[in-house]
Amino acid sequence: MNYGNEMRAGYLFSFLSPFLVSGAVAIWAAIEELNHNGIAAMFGAFFGSYVLFGIFSFLYMAVFCAIIGLPTYYVLRKLNWVNPILIVIIGGGAGFLYALTDTANPYFRSLFVAYGAAGAFFFWLGSSRARKKL
Repeated sequence: MNYGNEMRAGYLFSFLSPFLVSGAVAIWAAIEELNHNGIAAMFGAFFGSYVLFGIFSFLYMAVFCAIIGLPTYYVLRKLNWVNPILIVIIGGGAGFLYALTDTANPYFRSLFVAYGAAGAFFFWLGSSRARKKL
């Protein structure tokens, strides 16, 4: 069976996760700036961190899903083990393993885990939507 449409839909849908995680980070940064520096700094922190984390998370998601997500999904689909809990655990675990090699900062490690888990969840969501259309 050809799983190309499912994997393509999952890969494209996984790019929604940077909006979610980057939005949460930007809101947190904006609230911190509001507490310390006022309203103008809040808007600057929100848009600045959203753009900064958004760019890096898009690049991270593209590489993450292409190298890890697509082959893993293909193997899980062949074994008929596709479920959201397993996919999110694999995505978060892969993000954590990558964070171990990249940074020692616990904040950034948690961001990598969040990006991995959210990306994996949205990958599953997009692929399951395509699978239902078949």
